[in-house]
Amino acid sequence: MFKKKPEKETESEEENDKRRVINPMCFVMNPTGNTTVATMERDMLKASKGRIQYAIRHDMPPNWRSRLSLVTTFDGTFYWHTPARVDVKILNFYESYTKDPKYRSVVKTYCCDGSFRTCLTTRGVRVVELDSEIPNLKMYIFQPTKEEFTSKFMKKLKSEHVQHFIDELPFESEQHKVTIPQFVIVSPLSLRSVFDQPFSLFGWFAPFPKAYRIFSPQKAQFSKIIGKPEYLGATYTFPLNDHYHKTKFS
Repeated sequence: MFKKKPEKETESEEENDKRRVINPMCFVMNPTGNTTVATMERDMLKASKGRIQYAIRHDMPPNWRSRLSLVTTFDGTFYWHTPARVDVKILNFYESYTKDPKYRSVVKTYCCDGSFRTCLTTRGVRVVELDSEIPNLKMYIFQPTKEEFTSKFMKKLKSEHVQHFIDELPFESEQHKVTIPQFVIVSPLSLRSVFDQPFSLFGWFAPFPKAYRIFSPQKAQFSKIIGKPEYLGATYTFPLNDHYHKTKFS
Protein backbone atom coordinates (compact mmCIF):
# COMPACT_ATOMS: atom_id res chain seq x y z
CA MET A 1 0.00 0.00 0.00
CA PHE A 2 1.39 3.35 -0.97
CA LYS A 3 0.48 6.60 0.72
CA LYS A 4 1.15 10.02 -0.75
CA LYS A 5 3.56 12.05 1.33
CA PRO A 6 1.89 15.24 2.55
CA GLU A 7 3.32 18.32 0.98
CA LYS A 8 5.10 20.73 3.29
CA GLU A 9 3.27 23.99 3.65
CA THR A 10 5.29 26.77 2.12
CA GLU A 11 5.65 30.00 4.05
CA SER A 12 4.17 33.11 2.58
CA GLU A 13 6.40 35.87 1.27
CA GLU A 14 5.37 38.08 4.19
CA GLU A 15 6.44 35.44 6.73
CA ASN A 16 9.78 35.09 4.97
CA ASP A 17 10.31 38.85 5.12
CA LYS A 18 9.78 38.82 8.88
CA ARG A 19 12.60 36.32 9.29
CA ARG A 20 15.10 38.35 7.32
CA VAL A 21 17.61 40.61 8.97
CA ILE A 22 19.67 41.34 5.85
CA ASN A 23 17.64 42.03 2.72
CA PRO A 24 19.36 41.81 -0.69
CA MET A 25 18.91 44.91 -2.81
CA CYS A 26 20.33 46.07 -6.11
CA PHE A 27 21.50 49.64 -5.71
CA VAL A 28 22.46 49.92 -9.38
CA MET A 29 18.84 49.56 -10.53
CA ASN A 30 18.14 53.01 -9.08
CA PRO A 31 21.22 55.26 -9.53
CA THR A 32 19.83 58.20 -7.52
CA GLY A 33 18.61 56.05 -4.63
CA ASN A 34 15.05 57.41 -4.45
CA THR A 35 13.38 54.08 -5.20
CA THR A 36 15.81 52.36 -2.84
CA VAL A 37 14.82 54.69 0.00
CA ALA A 38 11.12 54.02 -0.65
CA THR A 39 11.75 50.26 -0.50
CA MET A 40 13.73 50.51 2.74
CA GLU A 41 11.12 52.67 4.40
CA ARG A 42 8.36 50.28 3.36
CA ASP A 43 10.30 47.45 5.03
CA MET A 44 10.83 49.52 8.21
CA LEU A 45 7.12 50.35 8.32
CA LYS A 46 6.30 46.65 8.13
CA ALA A 47 8.93 45.67 10.72
CA SER A 48 7.73 48.31 13.22
CA LYS A 49 4.07 47.34 12.66
CA GLY A 50 3.19 50.73 11.21
CA ARG A 51 4.80 52.88 13.90
CA ILE A 52 7.96 54.13 12.14
CA GLN A 53 8.45 54.74 8.43
CA TYR A 54 10.70 57.71 7.64
CA ALA A 55 14.06 56.51 9.00
CA ILE A 56 16.35 57.59 6.15
CA ARG A 57 17.50 61.09 5.32
CA HIS A 58 16.25 61.77 1.80
CA ASP A 59 19.12 64.17 1.08
CA MET A 60 21.64 61.34 1.60
CA PRO A 61 20.16 58.27 -0.13
CA PRO A 62 22.29 55.21 -0.96
CA ASN A 63 23.18 55.65 -4.65
CA TRP A 64 24.58 53.23 -7.24
CA ARG A 65 28.02 53.21 -5.55
CA SER A 66 26.58 51.61 -2.41
CA ARG A 67 27.36 48.05 -1.41
CA LEU A 68 25.88 47.85 2.09
CA SER A 69 23.53 50.09 4.11
CA LEU A 70 22.38 49.66 7.69
CA VAL A 71 19.00 50.99 8.85
CA THR A 72 17.89 50.86 12.51
CA THR A 73 14.90 52.31 14.35
CA PHE A 74 13.75 52.59 17.95
CA ASP A 75 10.23 53.40 19.10
CA GLY A 76 10.26 54.65 22.69
CA THR A 77 6.64 55.76 22.93
CA PHE A 78 5.48 55.44 26.55
CA TYR A 79 1.75 54.98 27.23
CA TRP A 80 1.15 56.49 30.66
CA HIS A 81 -1.39 54.74 32.90
CA THR A 82 -2.59 57.72 34.92
CA PRO A 83 -3.95 57.22 38.45
CA ALA A 84 -6.34 60.15 38.07
CA ARG A 85 -7.64 62.67 35.56
CA VAL A 86 -5.05 64.48 33.44
CA ASP A 87 -5.42 68.14 32.51
CA VAL A 88 -3.41 69.84 29.77
CA LYS A 89 -2.21 73.31 30.83
CA ILE A 90 0.18 75.99 29.55
CA LEU A 91 2.96 76.56 32.08
CA ASN A 92 6.46 77.99 32.32
CA PHE A 93 9.30 75.53 31.76
CA TYR A 94 12.84 76.29 32.97
CA GLU A 95 15.94 74.58 31.62
CA SER A 96 17.77 75.08 34.92
CA TYR A 97 16.99 74.47 38.59
CA THR A 98 17.81 78.14 39.24
CA LYS A 99 14.71 79.16 37.22
CA ASP A 100 16.62 81.78 35.29
CA PRO A 101 14.11 83.82 33.20
CA LYS A 102 16.57 83.81 30.29
CA TYR A 103 16.08 80.06 29.87
CA ARG A 104 12.31 80.06 30.37
CA SER A 105 9.86 78.77 27.77
CA VAL A 106 6.11 78.25 27.68
CA VAL A 107 5.05 74.66 26.97
CA LYS A 108 2.00 72.43 27.19
CA THR A 109 2.12 70.16 30.24
CA TYR A 110 0.25 67.15 31.60
CA CYS A 111 -1.00 67.83 35.14
CA CYS A 112 -2.20 64.92 37.26
CA ASP A 113 -3.21 65.02 40.94
CA GLY A 114 -3.08 61.39 42.01
CA SER A 115 -1.23 58.67 43.86
CA PHE A 116 2.50 58.37 42.95
CA ARG A 117 5.72 56.94 44.29
CA THR A 118 8.08 59.88 44.54
CA CYS A 119 10.83 61.15 46.81
CA LEU A 120 13.69 63.63 47.15
CA THR A 121 16.93 61.62 47.41
CA THR A 122 19.85 62.36 49.71
CA ARG A 123 21.69 63.86 46.72
CA GLY A 124 18.89 66.31 46.10
CA VAL A 125 17.33 64.53 43.10
CA ARG A 126 13.56 64.37 42.75
CA VAL A 127 12.46 60.91 41.50
CA VAL A 128 8.98 60.21 40.14
CA GLU A 129 7.71 56.77 39.09
CA LEU A 130 5.11 56.53 36.31
CA ASP A 131 3.11 53.39 35.50
CA SER A 132 2.59 52.18 31.93
CA GLU A 133 -0.37 50.61 30.21
CA ILE A 134 1.94 47.61 29.82
CA PRO A 135 2.10 45.63 33.10
CA ASN A 136 5.35 45.90 35.11
CA LEU A 137 6.76 48.59 32.81
CA LYS A 138 7.79 51.78 34.59
CA MET A 139 9.23 55.15 33.68
CA TYR A 140 11.42 57.07 36.12
CA ILE A 141 11.87 60.83 35.91
CA PHE A 142 14.93 62.38 37.57
CA GLN A 143 15.03 66.09 38.40
CA PRO A 144 18.18 67.42 40.10
CA THR A 145 17.41 70.32 42.45
CA LYS A 146 20.98 71.38 43.30
CA GLU A 147 22.96 71.23 40.02
CA GLU A 148 22.67 71.70 36.28
CA PHE A 149 21.10 68.72 34.51
CA THR A 150 23.23 68.53 31.33
CA SER A 151 26.57 70.08 32.29
CA LYS A 152 26.94 68.44 35.72
CA PHE A 153 24.29 65.85 36.64
CA MET A 154 24.43 63.79 33.41
CA LYS A 155 28.23 63.84 33.26
CA LYS A 156 28.53 62.20 36.69
CA LEU A 157 25.53 59.88 36.45
CA LYS A 158 26.23 56.13 36.50
CA SER A 159 24.02 53.05 36.46
CA GLU A 160 24.54 52.42 40.18
CA HIS A 161 23.36 55.97 40.90
CA VAL A 162 20.15 55.34 38.97
CA GLN A 163 19.48 52.12 40.89
CA HIS A 164 20.21 53.90 44.18
CA PHE A 165 17.73 56.67 43.34
CA ILE A 166 15.02 54.11 42.56
CA ASP A 167 15.73 52.16 45.78
CA GLU A 168 15.08 55.31 47.82
CA LEU A 169 11.46 55.46 46.62
CA PRO A 170 8.88 54.64 49.32
CA PHE A 171 7.06 51.30 49.15
CA GLU A 172 3.63 52.91 49.21
CA SER A 173 2.39 55.62 46.86
CA GLU A 174 1.21 58.96 48.20
CA GLN A 175 -0.97 61.79 46.97
CA HIS A 176 1.03 64.21 44.83
CA LYS A 177 0.51 66.62 41.96
CA VAL A 178 2.78 65.81 39.01
CA THR A 179 3.40 68.14 36.09
CA ILE A 180 5.21 66.76 33.02
CA PRO A 181 6.07 68.76 29.87
CA GLN A 182 4.51 67.46 26.66
CA PHE A 183 7.23 66.67 24.16
CA VAL A 184 8.05 64.45 21.19
CA ILE A 185 11.58 63.66 20.01
CA VAL A 186 12.04 62.43 16.44
CA SER A 187 15.61 62.19 15.20
CA PRO A 188 16.39 60.79 11.74
CA LEU A 189 20.17 60.52 11.68
CA SER A 190 22.86 59.69 9.16
CA LEU A 191 26.07 58.53 10.79
CA ARG A 192 28.14 59.06 7.67
CA SER A 193 27.79 62.81 8.06
CA VAL A 194 28.61 62.56 11.78
CA PHE A 195 31.88 60.76 11.09
CA ASP A 196 32.83 62.81 8.05
CA GLN A 197 36.43 63.90 7.59
CA PRO A 198 37.04 67.16 9.52
CA PHE A 199 37.46 70.25 7.40
CA SER A 200 39.06 73.56 8.32
CA LEU A 201 39.18 76.89 6.50
CA PHE A 202 42.44 77.90 8.14
CA GLY A 203 44.66 75.01 7.13
CA TRP A 204 44.76 73.06 10.39
CA PHE A 205 42.83 69.83 10.87
CA ALA A 206 41.36 68.32 13.99
CA PRO A 207 42.06 64.64 14.78
CA PHE A 208 40.07 62.25 12.60
CA PRO A 209 37.09 60.55 14.25
CA LYS A 210 37.86 56.97 15.15
CA ALA A 211 35.02 55.56 13.02
CA TYR A 212 35.38 57.60 9.84
CA ARG A 213 37.08 54.70 8.00
CA ILE A 214 33.90 52.63 8.30
CA PHE A 215 32.21 54.72 5.63
CA SER A 216 35.16 54.88 3.23
CA PRO A 217 34.64 52.74 0.08
CA GLN A 218 38.43 52.39 -0.27
CA LYS A 219 39.36 51.66 3.35
CA ALA A 220 36.27 50.24 5.01
CA GLN A 221 36.44 46.77 6.53
CA PHE A 222 32.84 45.87 7.36
CA SER A 223 33.19 42.10 7.67
CA LYS A 224 30.84 39.20 7.96
CA ILE A 225 31.03 37.71 11.47
CA ILE A 226 30.91 34.05 10.45
CA GLY A 227 33.77 33.06 8.16
CA LYS A 228 34.44 29.41 8.96
CA PRO A 229 34.55 26.98 5.99
CA GLU A 230 31.89 24.72 7.53
CA TYR A 231 29.45 27.61 7.50
CA LEU A 232 29.57 30.12 4.66
CA GLY A 233 33.15 29.89 3.45
CA ALA A 234 35.58 32.75 3.34
CA THR A 235 34.91 36.04 5.09
CA TYR A 236 33.49 38.79 2.90
CA THR A 237 34.28 42.47 3.36
CA PHE A 238 32.05 45.33 2.18
CA PRO A 239 32.28 49.10 2.57
CA LEU A 240 29.37 50.42 4.61
CA ASN A 241 27.67 53.21 2.67
CA ASP A 242 25.79 54.65 5.64
CA HIS A 243 24.07 53.83 8.91
CA TYR A 244 20.61 55.39 9.11
CA HIS A 245 18.90 55.57 12.49
CA LYS A 246 15.68 57.06 13.80
CA THR A 247 14.49 57.36 17.38
CA LYS A 248 10.90 58.23 18.22
CA PHE A 249 10.26 59.14 21.85
CA SER A 250 7.10 60.64 23.26
